[in-house]
Amino acid sequence: MTRIILVALLMVAACKADPEPAWGLDPMYIEPVGDEEIIGFQTWEFFGDRWKKKHAGKHFVCAAVIEFTGTPTTASCPKCTHAWKIESTLLESDCPNALATDPLVLSLRRIGLTETLSAEDAPHAKTSEGWADYGYGWELHGWAYPDTFDNGGSSNATSWDASEPYALWPTAAWPL
Repeated sequence: MTRIILVALLMVAACKADPEPAWGLDPMYIEPVGDEEIIGFQTWEFFGDRWKKKHAGKHFVCAAVIEFTGTPTTASCPKCTHAWKIESTLLESDCPNALATDPLVLSLRRIGLTETLSAEDAPHAKTSEGWADYGYGWELHGWAYPDTFDNGGSSNATSWDASEPYALWPTAAWPL
C-alpha cells in the first residue's frame, strides 16, 4: 500500500506538459480489512488532449488521490463474486480546484470483482474483471489481480479471498 501512495504522491508533484486535462484514468488499489471490508485508493490521472495518440506520460496534467472504504453489498454486479459499497474522500490533488471537486472525481459508489478469467489479453494468469459503479449503474472497469504481480511477485490465490491486496487497472480512458 505504501508503494501505491508514494507513486500517487509523486504523480501529484509531476511536471505538467499539457495545460488542460482531456482524458482520465482511475487505477485503484484495494486491501482487505478483516474478512469482508476493504480500504483502498483510487488515483485519477489526468492527461492532455495529445495523450490520446501515444499515451505518453509527458502529457500528464494532474492527479487526484481518493481514499475509500468498502463494505460488502449484495447489489447485483454482472458476474461478480464480491462487491462493496464505497465511501470516498479526496486525499490530495494538484488539479485545478474545479476538476478536483468535480463530481466525477468522487463519484465511485461500488466496486466488484469476478472470478479469475482466462482471457488472452489479460495482463496476468490470475486476472479477474473489476467492475465499478460511478452512480449510473455497473460498468466494466478493467482488470483486477493480486498487486504483487506488478512487482514480479507470485500469488497462490485463484480469485479474491481477502488475503492480499489487489490492483484494479482500467482498460479504457474517460474523455473529459
